[in-house]
Formats: sequence, C-alpha cells, structure tokens
Amino acid sequence: MRISFCYNSNTQGIWFDIQLLFYLNLLMNATLTTTLFCLGFTALSPGATHDLFVTDSRGGTNDAILSYDLDNGISSTLNAADGDLNTYYDSGGDDPFFKGMDANESGVFWSNSDNNILFQGMNDLSPTTLYSSQTNDLEIVAVHGTSLYWHSEDTDTIYKGGTDGVTARTVVATGVSTVTDMVATDDYIYYTNNTDDVRRVSTSGGSPEVLFSVPFAFARLRGIDVYNDAIYVAEYDVNTLYMANLDGSGVAEVPGLTVLHTTDLDIANDILFLLSDGGSVSAKDRITVFDLNNMSNNGLLVENLELSSGMAVLPTIPEPRHYVLFIGLVTGLACYRLRRKVNK
Repeated sequence: MRISFCYNSNTQGIWFDIQLLFYLNLLMNATLTTTLFCLGFTALSPGATHDLFVTDSRGGTNDAILSYDLDNGISSTLNAADGDLNTYYDSGGDDPFFKGMDANESGVFWSNSDNNILFQGMNDLSPTTLYSSQTNDLEIVAVHGTSLYWHSEDTDTIYKGGTDGVTARTVVATGVSTVTDMVATDDYIYYTNNTDDVRRVSTSGGSPEVLFSVPFAFARLRGIDVYNDAIYVAEYDVNTLYMANLDGSGVAEVPGLTVLHTTDLDIANDILFLLSDGGSVSAKDRITVFDLNNMSNNGLLVENLELSSGMAVLPTIPEPRHYVLFIGLVTGLACYRLRRKVNK
C-alpha cells in the first residue's frame, strides 16, 4: 500500500495519491489479484477578487471609480492624486456625479445624479444602465447575491431590483429617510440614517425596526457593515466604532479607533476599511485600515481622494475554476492457476 501527499505553492493545489496493491495466493490454486485505486484532488485556490473600489471626483470635475489590488499589500500609503490607484471607470468629465456605490465579484454598481443605476463588469470597458429614470435622489446602493437595493431620499423608500437589470423593481420599505449607509444580507437590510440608532428591514418587505442606539445622544452614524455575524457601525463626530450582535444586543465600543469623520466602512478578511472626509468640504478624503484581530490601527492606506461618495471592498474568495476532481478506479485481475502434478 502507498499513500503520497504533495502541496504545490504556485497553484495552491493539493494532490493525494493512494495506491493499494493486494496479492492473494490461495494454496495450490494460486490466484493473483491486483487492484489499483487513484484519487486526485486539486484544492480551491484564492482568486483575484481581493480588490478595493472607491469613487473619486478628480478635482471636482471628473467622476471616476478607482481600484486597488489588495494582494499588493496595505502597508504603504497610496496617493490618489498621483495615480497610485488604477482607474476602473472614468466618466471623461461628462458623467453625472456619483451618489452611491457597491460591488461584488462580478463588478461595480452605482447610482448617479441622473437617477440611473449602472453596472460595469470586471472585464468590461464601459458601463451598462440597469435601471434608468428612477425616483429622485438615489443616495445609497447595496448589492447582495443577485439582488440590488437602493434608497431614494425623494420618496423615503428602499427599492429592490436584480443585478441583471431585468428583474422588476419592487418596494421593500417606505418611510425610510436620510439613509447614510446600508448593507444587505440574505434576510435583512441594515442601515444608518444620520441619527444615533441602527435599523433593519426584511429583504422581503415590511416595516423597519430599530435594533439599537449607540450611547451618545447626538451621534451621527454614517458607515455600517455586517461581518462574522456582527454589526459594525461608525459614528461621524466622536470618531467611535461600535459593534453589536445581529439582533441588536451586546452593543460595545471597539477600542483603538482613531479615525476622524468616517462616512463609509467595509470589512474583508478581518481588516476594517474606513472612508473619511476630514470633517470639512475642503479637506481631502482618505481611507485608513484597522486590524480586527489585534484591535490596532494600521494607518493611512489612501490619501488625497476628492469628494468620495462610496467605497467597496471584496474579500479573497476561492474560485471554482481551479477545482479539479478526478477519481479513477482501475482493477486488474490476472489469474494464474498453477496445478501441480502428483506422481503416484
């Protein structure tokens, strides 16, 4: 019997090889049986979807979506004004300005001041309009799976559509005003509305409910994300990060945060990304990173963003294209009968 194991660092693959040889000889009638069993398995390898996306106004005259491959590291400061980030989409100066933005492994979704919702795939050269001429003031966009959600400040309504742009628009909730950020899961949409409380509404529709309020009476909550069965929310004025259970219980302050004026947050691979505006219209926007494992502030990642309205971070995930499963069973049966003559 032989068992072998091999790990390939280039492809992140794992190969198992099992061979079983069994010899059976039965006394005088000798029968030889050989059985070979091989199992091959190549493990899932990390894909190239570990990316950061952020909107930028390019000096207030030209909206663009910038991207950065986080596999290149987060230890050095990137200057948006010096071209340290890649240009994922460039409006060329003609596009209406961005209102809300989110992304998944297929591409980036955003709304603009013309009340359209657009999408540009990872390999596309230009965007596609998914929903056009929607209600006014589309402030926030969130994507989860094949569902797309957006909020209209004009109608105080959260709407639901599909990432294909074909699914008919439906109303999720009404009476939802001043949404500053929202994140969607399988069952709920969690959102902040520039007050001191966090709310949620079922993705199938219904009335919003208040989950919890942070212990600061005049708080303005701006950024929210759901990660590892917990809610993370950032306060704009007192520069504090809070976390709570998904049902709103166990509200606690996350220590060590020193980021000013957070407007958006995303979490991926235990790293918290915080988009902040510096507290004034003239200040440059920036992205800082925060390690949730040791509760430490890792410092500035991106500086000199112009009037950024949204950020999205995609985690490293396995890609099934690297998955190969091979099972082969070869059974060889060779029979040899040996007869002995007995001289009597």
